[in-house]
Amino acid sequence: MSSTDNTIKIGEYAGLNSQGSLSIAIGQNAGQNNQDTNALAIGQNAGQNSQNSFAVSLGKNAGQQKQGGYSVAIGHNAGQNFQGLNAVSLGQNAGQSNQQQYAVAIGSSAGQLSQGHHSIAIGHDAGQTAQPANSIVLNASNDPLNPSATGLFVNPVRASSSQYHPLFYNAESSELFHHSYASAEKSDIVDLSGEKSGRVYSLQPKEFATADSAVNHGFLLEDVFKVDSSLTVLDGKKEPTDIKWFDLIADLVAEIQTHKKTQESLLSQLAVSQSAVSQLQTDCALLQSQMQGQQLNVQSLQSQLPLLQSEIPVLQTDLETAKTEVQTIKTKLQPVVATHAPVVPLSATILVRQFNFNDMVATSPFV
Repeated sequence: MSSTDNTIKIGEYAGLNSQGSLSIAIGQNAGQNNQDTNALAIGQNAGQNSQNSFAVSLGKNAGQQKQGGYSVAIGHNAGQNFQGLNAVSLGQNAGQSNQQQYAVAIGSSAGQLSQGHHSIAIGHDAGQTAQPANSIVLNASNDPLNPSATGLFVNPVRASSSQYHPLFYNAESSELFHHSYASAEKSDIVDLSGEKSGRVYSLQPKEFATADSAVNHGFLLEDVFKVDSSLTVLDGKKEPTDIKWFDLIADLVAEIQTHKKTQESLLSQLAVSQSAVSQLQTDCALLQSQMQGQQLNVQSLQSQLPLLQSEIPVLQTDLETAKTEVQTIKTKLQPVVATHAPVVPLSATILVRQFNFNDMVATSPFV
């Protein structure tokens, strides 16, 4: 153990070469070469080579090679090689190699290899390999969670069939929040008017490929903004940042309900029309039956017509013959009637003559 220039070094080769002032090296090879001012290295090979000022390394091989200034490495092999400025690694192999500046790795093998700058990895094997810069990884699974792009990644997330509490993200404030639709937290509640819900007809669904080459169906933010800006989330510059999906769903539901009412009205009218059509069909069937009866009568008459037509000439001939015979008889009887007839009034004479004439006609073989 030795202490010079306000430094502390304890252990074989600890702080051996060019140990900076106010630095501490405890353990074999701890802070061995070029430990900078106000640095702390505790453990075998901790901060062994080129540990920068105000850096902290605790554990075997922690911050061993070129640990950046103001960085912290705690645990076996934590921040072992080229830990960046203001980086933090806690746990075995956490941020072990090439952890970039301002990165945070907490947990066994979290951010182990090439963790990007300003990224956060929490949990066993969280962002283990090449975690992208400016990303957050929370891993509580049994497998490594290695995202391929900037974003927030969490595994696992419990699935629930009984509760539904969607989360929302405000791109302007970077706030992650839950929005409640309970009526107790609302005011000025009215039914959605058709004027507002009708705006969905101006929206044009699209098919598109995303950055990961997946084909999706949906709406484009700019298109929705042009149709109605109130269907989008606006930032401080009144530029759209996201679609208000729940507002859009409400519009669709309102339109579906309107169409349902229209459909029910049309179905009611259709039922009335079907009843009328059924009555007309019954009436038509009755008329057809009557027409068929009339057609049979017409056919019967048509079948008798030729016979009647053939008898007309015969009847006409008989009638002419009868007329001739009657005239002959009248001529023969005229003198007899004139000689023997008593003096009677003219009207009585006419009646007697008519009577006699009718009797003769009735007894004639030709009539």
